[in-house]
Amino acid sequence: MNFSIEKAIKLLRKKFILILAVALLMSAAMYYYTIKTAVPIYTAYTELYVNTKATEGDKYLGIGAENSYSATYIEMLKTVKFCKVVYQGLSDEYKAMTSPAGVYGSLRVGSKNETAIITVRAASANNALAKAVAESAAHNASIYLNERFGVDNVEI
Repeated sequence: MNFSIEKAIKLLRKKFILILAVALLMSAAMYYYTIKTAVPIYTAYTELYVNTKATEGDKYLGIGAENSYSATYIEMLKTVKFCKVVYQGLSDEYKAMTSPAGVYGSLRVGSKNETAIITVRAASANNALAKAVAESAAHNASIYLNERFGVDNVEI
């Protein structure tokens, strides 16, 4: 049997409509499957500014003292202990939807472009729960940091 590119092109031309129909059918099926099975993830976001001033004893840190403090605060807010505090700050309705481990898994704490601004993101398949976790984290961050470091000025 002799096979050439010309024969292959002729065969593809004859079956072009069938190939196109199968491709469109498969695309439609995958779109439908994605729409019906995909779970949306909602993210609530808040920013905290911790107004920390370097003291006399911290002069060796210079201008970066506030950023060094912020890095420490961020690490403290990433702990399981803080997530338990955030969980306790939720209403009973939202406590029934999650756990302290769920809060720990949903929270992302970081800094905004290496500034003294701390960002807190909460992700959940339930948009109201994501918002409640972010609000609880923002509210409890000031209390938590005050208890551990004596920080008084946390602005949301």
